[in-house]
Amino acid sequence: MHGMFKLLGVLVLAYAGWAAWRGELQARSGFRWALIRRTESPGYFWAVLACYVLLGIALSTVF
Repeated sequence: MHGMFKLLGVLVLAYAGWAAWRGELQARSGFRWALIRRTESPGYFWAVLACYVLLGIALSTVF
């Protein structure tokens, strides 16, 4: 079971890296998904990206 959390953490970190390189990511916004672009709202983009990075680190190390 621990290996699955580590794998999920690596996948979340990989998505965060890909999103940072691409400049857009998806996140939950109410009941639907929202596409967040770095060019349109940089502060919100980096805040959500930081949450993904922290989640990936937690999944890889804590669980």
